[in-house]
Amino acid sequence: MKIIKLHSILICIFVGLTVSAQQFPHRTQYLINPYSLTPALAGFTGYNELFMAYRNDWTRINGSPRTF
Repeated sequence: MKIIKLHSILICIFVGLTVSAQQFPHRTQYLINPYSLTPALAGFTGYNELFMAYRNDWTRINGSPRTF
């Protein structure tokens, strides 16, 4: 019985380490615009850059989110 309890606890711990929650909606486009994640990257590359992105999810639902 102790072994079953130990295995159950270990499984819960290891599953809990890999579970993740929903994404923070303002950070889902950080790969497109790295300055939205950290403004300290400005000037890192040594040349001028302009990043623009538009995202419109769930277009058939009224009040659907849009990200500019």
